[in-house]
Amino acid sequence: MDRIGFSKTQHYGATSVLWNICDELNLEELINENIHRVEGLSVGKLLIALAINKIINPLRFRKIQEWIGRTNLAELMGYDPKAFAKSNLLHALDAICGSKDNIEYDYSLKIEKAIFENQTIIPHEIFSTVLYDTTPNFYYGETCDLAEIGYNSKKIKQKQIKVALCVTKKHHIPVFHFVLRGSVMDTLTSTKTTQIISDFNIKK
Repeated sequence: MDRIGFSKTQHYGATSVLWNICDELNLEELINENIHRVEGLSVGKLLIALAINKIINPLRFRKIQEWIGRTNLAELMGYDPKAFAKSNLLHALDAICGSKDNIEYDYSLKIEKAIFENQTIIPHEIFSTVLYDTTPNFYYGETCDLAEIGYNSKKIKQKQIKVALCVTKKHHIPVFHFVLRGSVMDTLTSTKTTQIISDFNIKK
């Protein structure tokens, strides 16, 4: 053998580990079971691919397909890398929340509750104490109805969207989240948060 050449290299390590964790948590099935089923590609797989990319190498949507082609993720999922085109990823997000026939829908909490109730990896006593906070995210576009001028600690007068997140006190494991209009005061979110904690049956 005179010469050795490489025609293609792929990243295997992190993608394999993260996909195995998602598989153990049964994430794909839990996502697909808690949305209105759509024809075509698995919404669960597409969203898991987005999450794994966010962890390893966050990219714009138009770059994710190319990145997946350099990993073994498509092979693990049984898809061609072309399946992860920007349009398919956006359709997957639309399956989670959006509006249809002027009726808004959001399955985020339903999915997160299913994950919380079905996971067996993390001992449930870890969830006995949770922390909650809201964070403003500045928005510079024109098409999001949630983006409004509101209070933020930096006192910047810019449209914003507020994201509320609940995590465990120990290890800071995410439990649930929801999105708020930018003008909503943080003090007005406690009732909704308490109700969700009760729905999740989180008890000290």
